[in-house]
Formats: sequence, structure tokens, C-alpha cells
Amino acid sequence: MDAGVDVTYTCANAEAYVQGTTDDRTVTVQCPAATGAFPNNFGTCEVRCAVPAAEDGYANRTDQGALVVGGGSVAFTCEHAHGYVDGTASHDFSVECNPNTGAFPTGWDACVVKCSVPAPEAGYNAQVDLKLEASYVFPHFVAFSDRHCS
Repeated sequence: MDAGVDVTYTCANAEAYVQGTTDDRTVTVQCPAATGAFPNNFGTCEVRCAVPAAEDGYANRTDQGALVVGGGSVAFTCEHAHGYVDGTASHDFSVECNPNTGAFPTGWDACVVKCSVPAPEAGYNAQVDLKLEASYVFPHFVAFSDRHCS
């Protein structure tokens, strides 16, 4: 190929962009006459995901819409101060940017409010639904699906 000719490369993955750009899917390189060689490295293609809006029960992030490189993750916090990711003792739920599709997963685990079941006062026995959990240590936490503790 003659010096001075441009060669354009397009990212193979339709969801990828040239690293360091915001919306370019192609890069053009030229073989300069002075060196007679194309550049060794003209960037890589990377898939990115826009930080999504929070799903129900989670607080939105201030960086909503910002781009995260494929494989990167962001954490969302339950919007209720006493909310926990269902089945965990965590207030945060992380989602990972899919490096193939450029999308974050949907259908996150629910945030549920957990209420502390107090130890019974003198003269009382605790009446707890034993189907909720096999063993009880006071104070014990019980999750309520309607997000209210009573």
C-alpha cells in the first residue's frame, strides 16, 4: 500500500466504541511517507454501558447516564434507611456492565425493610412465625414484604 493512504477500521462489536472517544466506532490510520509504517497501536475498542436509573426500592445515583467500561460495576443503595437487599445483610446491590451487550442487567433483587424483633419482656414468650427462619437469636430481624414494620 502506498504511503499517505488512509485505512479505516471499525470496531467488530456493534456495541463498542474506540477507547478515549465518546461516540466513535471507527479509527482511521495513515502510513506516513517519513516512516513507511502504520502506527503500532491506534487504540482499542471497548464496550460501555450508561449508568441506569435505579430500579424500584433503590436510590438513583448522581452519575446516572455516565459511561462504565464493559466488565465494570456500579452499586446502588436501598432508598429506605432500613432497607436490605433481599436475602442479604447488605444495603447495596452491584450491577455489572455486560462487556458484550453494553447493558446493565434488569430485574434486581428487591430491597426489603427488616425490623428488629425485640427480646420478650419478663412474663412473655416470643410468638414468631417459625417458617420465616429456622433459628432465632434476639434481637432478630424479620423481613416484611409490604415494607412496613408493625
